[in-house]
Amino acid sequence: MLQCRFCSFFSKWKTTVSNHENVTHFGIRPFTCDICGDKFTKRVGLDKHKMLHTGEKPFVCGVCGHAFVQRCTWREHERRHWETKPFSCSICDREFVTRRSLLAHERMHNGERPFLCAFCGSTFTTRSNLLSHQRRHTEGKTPHPCPMCPKHYAKNRSLLQHMAKVHAVSSPDNVVIDVTANTEDGDNDS
Repeated sequence: MLQCRFCSFFSKWKTTVSNHENVTHFGIRPFTCDICGDKFTKRVGLDKHKMLHTGEKPFVCGVCGHAFVQRCTWREHERRHWETKPFSCSICDREFVTRRSLLAHERMHNGERPFLCAFCGSTFTTRSNLLSHQRRHTEGKTPHPCPMCPKHYAKNRSLLQHMAKVHAVSSPDNVVIDVTANTEDGDNDS
């Protein structure tokens, strides 16, 4: 079994571990909406997102009639009508509407900080906290560090163009990220 270099995730497949590290710890989102440019970690996320552009909302609240694109958002909404919070912390008994919120909360208790800053090595409990922190390294711009050299870019599209041109990499899915390669300041395009 192969284990992630930054957390307890493991798999018997090298590409699965590499994909996990790229998406979870470095924020690489390989699926892009051809309409608005938003990026997603999985194709299913992109497919659901595209419903926003078509206006399709197949999930309807039985209480208020509000419609939703995603089943999970619809379920979370309906729980709020009933004030049900089915996920509770086993340590402090705080309750949450979603399992994802509970898991993020539990990281505060267990000290797990699976999101690693590629610039300075600081770790964080949530991806959003990591991205907020990384903006400090890039003067407020969203950071997209190259996993193969010290350069970084404000736009993911520019990073992918750089990787294709300079490193002959057509897909970031097959890249194993070397954190030490991102310790210097590189290009900072607009």
